[in-house]
Amino acid sequence: ENAEPPLDAATPVGEGVVSAPAASSGVSPLPLSPEQEEAVRSQLGRFWSDCNEAFLQTLQAWISKADGDAATNEDIKGMADILRRVLQIFTAESLTKDFDVEAGSLEGMEDEDIAKKADAGVAALLDANPDHWRAETLRISNEFGISADQLLAAVQMRVQMVVLSQANGSLRQRVQAEFLRELMKQLQEAGGTSAQREDVLQKELKNLESKEDKDSGDADE
Repeated sequence: ENAEPPLDAATPVGEGVVSAPAASSGVSPLPLSPEQEEAVRSQLGRFWSDCNEAFLQTLQAWISKADGDAATNEDIKGMADILRRVLQIFTAESLTKDFDVEAGSLEGMEDEDIAKKADAGVAALLDANPDHWRAETLRISNEFGISADQLLAAVQMRVQMVVLSQANGSLRQRVQAEFLRELMKQLQEAGGTSAQREDVLQKELKNLESKEDKDSGDADE
């Protein structure tokens, strides 16, 4: 039998990944800085072969515990959000590492050039913080010359790959599907007429730029 290792066996892996943001700067404020997120990705890459079902169970158990403890312990307030961001980064990385994404996406689009651009656009969205997906959709649409609908079609192909390729009912399949469903939802909300979509995403982009300016100002103080 090839049973998954017990939960405790994944703890060193989880601790190595989760401690990466603090190790990069000494603190783990929210939102995590690009450098801290890159530190998480680096640790995930280091431990990737051990990022299995037990690792995901450990991470989700820590999230649940942090949620419960936060109500009575101010010292760990925000820890659950940091852990959720680590889970998001893991999921985005797994959606790139687990599949031959380009081949799958090309099957669903007649125009090969558009399919490749849509794949590249979705890869860029996966690298972005989900809080910034709307603004990034505008940026990517302008950069790659593709629409939100074309990005949505590429995401839908990834959903099919998750359903067909991952172990049915596995935690890995579930977190990947939930992540992609949220991305699809935001891409669908970016629909409507081109003018409506442009107006909504321009506002999101301005909000993101203002937030980045504020974070930069805070860091300089």
